[in-house]
Amino acid sequence: MGKIIHILYDIIIENVIKVIGIIMVLTILLQIFSRTFMKVPFAWTEELSRITFMWFCFLGSSIAMKKKAHLGIDYFANKFSKTAKFINEIIIYILIGCFGFALAFYGIQVTKIMHKQLASVLRIPMSYFYAVIPITGILFLILAVYFLIEMFKSKSHKM
Repeated sequence: MGKIIHILYDIIIENVIKVIGIIMVLTILLQIFSRTFMKVPFAWTEELSRITFMWFCFLGSSIAMKKKAHLGIDYFANKFSKTAKFINEIIIYILIGCFGFALAFYGIQVTKIMHKQLASVLRIPMSYFYAVIPITGILFLILAVYFLIEMFKSKSHKM
């Protein structure tokens, strides 16, 4: 399972984020250039930069979770005993899994609803903007389950 997680997050998602980031930066630079030097700036650059920013942030949060780089408060957790730390991590990953499930479940509903509406300039379904929400929820859920399995595997090896 570790190899699948590595391929999914470290190779596929990270490279998708890099491509999205490059598109976002180029779009914003083009938007700045067109506003500065052209009489009629490009209208589509604002919407494209917004959609790429959304995808960049949401997918980036799943990578941050995989690398355990999210902001955390370790002060109190470091004062716990080993057993209390273990239980604390279990509770955290269960809550993350529930959050991921909620993101996926409600994100799918919102995405379905938004498919009927078109973006004002790009004329693409707004569901393309919102599709990243259920995708991120699924990625969170996968990681929460993976981290829980790894925790119990490592705990059983220590016993």
